[in-house]
Amino acid sequence: MNPRDFLRVAANLHKSQDEADRCTTVSRAYHATFLSARRLLEAESLPLGHLHEDHRLVPDYLRDSGDEMLADVGDAIADVRRERNGADYDMDTPKFNRALCGLLVEKARASLQVLDGLNRDARRAMAAAIRARRKTP
Repeated sequence: MNPRDFLRVAANLHKSQDEADRCTTVSRAYHATFLSARRLLEAESLPLGHLHEDHRLVPDYLRDSGDEMLADVGDAIADVRRERNGADYDMDTPKFNRALCGLLVEKARASLQVLDGLNRDARRAMAAAIRARRKTP
């Protein structure tokens, strides 16, 4: 499965009248970006693999990439993750209206466009910068 398919689901649900659909929107938007970024980093042989830690590492790696746009993607992933945690675990505070969900879907879409725009040389440079900043082999 392609994690980008989750963005299609999020886009289809974000205007729903149903709060559960909108909460699902937030979760799917997060997973579309997180899993896509994770795959990109894994393809560059950066150390990942402990899914719980990866939720923190993926945005951190992108922030350490030396590229402002990738750092913004890292920030976006972290932002959407915070919202996703609220959508998945805070059932007492309904806050996911259509406007917020639409914004999160667009944030995910923009992040994926940045990731998709990386050519091979840019991916290698990203990985080298991350390794150098993190002193990772």
